[in-house]
Amino acid sequence: MTTPTSIVVTAAAMRTALGSSRAEVLRRMQTRELALAPSLALEGSTAADRTYAVSGGSPGPDRAEELLAAGLADALREAGLDAPASRGDRRVLIVVGTTLNGMRHLRAFLRGGSARSAAYLTPGSVVSIAAARCGLHAAGITISTACASGITTIGIACDLLRQREVDLVLAGGYDPVSEFSHAGFGSLRLLASDRPRPFAHDRDGMRTGEGAAVLVLEREADAHARGARVLARVAAIAETSDAYHLTQPHPDGSGAAAAMREAIERGGAPDLVVAHATGTEANDLSEYRAYEGAFGDRLASVPVTAPKSALGHTLGAAGTIDAALCIAMAESRSLLPTLTEVRDIDLERFPALALVVEPTARTLSRTMNVAIGFGGSNAALVLEHAPTSRDHGRHGAMAAAPEPIWITGVAAVLPNGAFAGSALGACGELRAGDVDDAILAPHLDLRAARRIAPISRLVRAVVRLALDDARLPPELVAGAHALCATQHGAVGYSVDAYRDVIEHGLDGGNPLLFAESVPNVPGAQCSLAFGVRGPAISVIGSRVGFMEAAWLARARMLERSIDRVIVVAAEERHDRLDQVLAAWKQGHCGDPLTAAGAVAMIFEREGAARGRGATPRARLGSINWRPPSQPRSRELTRSAAELAALHDGRIDAPARPGLLGRMERRAIGDRLGATLGAELHAAGPALLAARRVACGEAGAVLAIDSFGASALMAFEPVPNEAKGASSA
Repeated sequence: MTTPTSIVVTAAAMRTALGSSRAEVLRRMQTRELALAPSLALEGSTAADRTYAVSGGSPGPDRAEELLAAGLADALREAGLDAPASRGDRRVLIVVGTTLNGMRHLRAFLRGGSARSAAYLTPGSVVSIAAARCGLHAAGITISTACASGITTIGIACDLLRQREVDLVLAGGYDPVSEFSHAGFGSLRLLASDRPRPFAHDRDGMRTGEGAAVLVLEREADAHARGARVLARVAAIAETSDAYHLTQPHPDGSGAAAAMREAIERGGAPDLVVAHATGTEANDLSEYRAYEGAFGDRLASVPVTAPKSALGHTLGAAGTIDAALCIAMAESRSLLPTLTEVRDIDLERFPALALVVEPTARTLSRTMNVAIGFGGSNAALVLEHAPTSRDHGRHGAMAAAPEPIWITGVAAVLPNGAFAGSALGACGELRAGDVDDAILAPHLDLRAARRIAPISRLVRAVVRLALDDARLPPELVAGAHALCATQHGAVGYSVDAYRDVIEHGLDGGNPLLFAESVPNVPGAQCSLAFGVRGPAISVIGSRVGFMEAAWLARARMLERSIDRVIVVAAEERHDRLDQVLAAWKQGHCGDPLTAAGAVAMIFEREGAARGRGATPRARLGSINWRPPSQPRSRELTRSAAELAALHDGRIDAPARPGLLGRMERRAIGDRLGATLGAELHAAGPALLAARRVACGEAGAVLAIDSFGASALMAFEPVPNEAKGASSA
């Protein structure tokens, strides 16, 4: 019997429209200050276009990097870890969530800026630059579950810390104000006429805001050993998906209710709920029904507060900002008010809602903050305040050996065809170009896929093939988690959506293009198409994203005893993307550079796979992910060479002509195995791995991301006796 390792918060930094510390923000919210105002940071705006913007800061493309860098620096300083010597040899990881990443760089590019600078719009670039600005030479992992991203990063941090993959995690979220999101929410008719008024009878929408928040998370024993001040303990995190709609929550709130019930069951009943509460008609009603489902008759006794009434919707930062505010309220023993007047509360629709509308004195033992995002993402975080002492670490004389993870299904959709199982071993050399609709059609519901982005069609087709290869029935798919990697996301829809805004202004957004360009769309489409009710997370912005997704999947399966995870990588091809890569000399001049394509694998714990009689194709081996000492080509190559030395035998790598390919070839040397004929970004390493898995061969794949980490992923054949036992 083991007890989960306690994870604690030792810093909670935030940057919002109401201030740059949690104490300042709490104080100004308690005095009901209003921060909704015109801002030069909102590109293309007029005096009538108001938002919740952080004071000052860069009005240019690098506003996201600046916000995140400030949050990281503040968090390190509060934790007493801002000096490199204070961190020692601790393995530090940055995990952040976002819905916009460096989208402001795309605006500059489409308005005539250089193609080279457009590369900085990728999330990997944002994290790398932000880390360097605060003196932390480390790469990071960026994820997106839309507006639930901030809580998702905390869950990922806990998994990795408990599995002892890292020693310290800076987890959080960021999003700058942007004409892209402002126009997008406007096109969906979700923007309020004035400030948002959650749970009011005449509420009419949300307002975009911006911010960043970063928590420092570490194992409690490590925090005590270095004399750190513990702000809170992570009591529980729960995540679900609605599998209902891309932009609307399920009307009955069942997905969010399930997340809250699980969080309460594992972490204890909260003294306060910090609501997602955007102020839109449908979202507030769905959220209230979720509260009814989670709390039942106790709902009227649980205070609820809604910070977005004062801060606007900070998107990817919202969940972490709310967590920091929970700590601030516990420290001050007071509750922050919702800026909805008591006379305006819709008592007919929300009869049992105990909405806090005035500053209130209260000692808090536990708080729960809730996040609900596009794609049906739901998350609930329970923090324990003034935590009592606990035993640290796992109990028992010796930790049990981790259960092996089998790969029971594998598939790829490429310009040269769709392949599943052993057929992948003979798929031929990858060629540049798009995936023709004729290749996708047999594996898609064409009616459902008619108006979705190319990356969404790729995800739906390849996951269908992989599930069929694994012979996984729908009832088991529903309980799975999904991790979907992409470096560039829905390039075509993003470019087209931004062109509309540039041509027609903030009133010119296209709702279809905007909804499909949000970076969590690969994970969301996996949930929507196949009824995945577990969390569906997109791992974004890195060429090694598939390895990152596999690393996170393994930690999650081992820590949470998750039976199955669908792991996907998908990429579009676009002329604008080729233009950017050519500017960075990522290929020979005149060569076709990129391919569209997608790869999917089904990960299953050995016991779960045996239990249903599955036949494994391979066993997941080691996964090593390493940030360089500095994001320079020499350091990246050295870091990758150190990873290559961990594996005996030949190593496959994308190794395309161009800078990254040369770095990979130098790192591997004469042990370089299979390579790719075209750049497939995050799906490239996945394709090389899938070929090994399809053939049941031992092997490893190495890849380098130009703005961040290098990664090595290994596979092992499953012994015949194990296959036979499973089949029996």
